[in-house]
Amino acid sequence: MQDQLEDFKLNYIKKMKEEQLEGELIKKQVEEELEREKLRDIERKKRAAATRQEFQKANDELLKIQQ
Repeated sequence: MQDQLEDFKLNYIKKMKEEQLEGELIKKQVEEELEREKLRDIERKKRAAATRQEFQKANDELLKIQQ
C-alpha cells in the first residue's frame, strides 16, 4: 500500500512537471510569435511610409510641371 502511494505521488509530480514544461514551451512560442508579428508590423509601417513619401514626391513634381 505504501509503495502504491509513493508511486502515485511520484507519477503525479512527474506529470505536473511535464505539464509545467509544456506550459513554459507554449508561453515561449507565443512570445516569439508576438515578437515576429511586431517586427512584421514595423516593416509594414515602414513600407507604407516610404510609399506615402514616394507619392508625395511624385505629386510635388507634377505640381511643378503644371506651373
